[in-house]
Amino acid sequence: MKKNLVALLLVLAVVSVGLFAETTDDFIVQTNVPAIGAVKITAGQFNPNPVMRNSLTEAGGYVGPHTVSQSGDQGFTGYVSAISNNRGGFTIKMKATPMKSPEFGAGYYDYIDYTVQVGSVAFTTEGAGTSSTAKQIYTTPAVLQGLTPYTAAITLIVDDPSFQAALAGEGYQGTVTFEYLTK
Repeated sequence: MKKNLVALLLVLAVVSVGLFAETTDDFIVQTNVPAIGAVKITAGQFNPNPVMRNSLTEAGGYVGPHTVSQSGDQGFTGYVSAISNNRGGFTIKMKATPMKSPEFGAGYYDYIDYTVQVGSVAFTTEGAGTSSTAKQIYTTPAVLQGLTPYTAAITLIVDDPSFQAALAGEGYQGTVTFEYLTK
């Protein structure tokens, strides 16, 4: 009987170890986060709360062109807006071309100059001699801490002397360009 009892106790010990033994299992959760980096001219300030991946896409865009009817401050109501999740940050640059007339014959064009300003940075056109070098208007700190928005008002001032001296003609056109660059 002692042998049967010992055998029974051994069987119970083996079975109970299986019943009360701890087991674990796991799975991995992973993703890839795509780079987001864009600049847009918006109709209003870009201050999304919360900041989402599609915030800039959903922001109301500026509808142009801006038609000039007099020199001086144009009362322009656009904003340069950007969004980025680039770890190293980003830079926004600006450049402009003067309002250029259609050809008046023999390769002659007339120009109306203007200044476009964002914050304390201004770019002034100078007729055919306008520089094509963009000016930096904003740069982020060295490292971004997450999806980061940026917005700043755009000011547009048309040069009085070149506006007053312009030759009659339709279709004078210039372009203001904003460029988003990763660091």
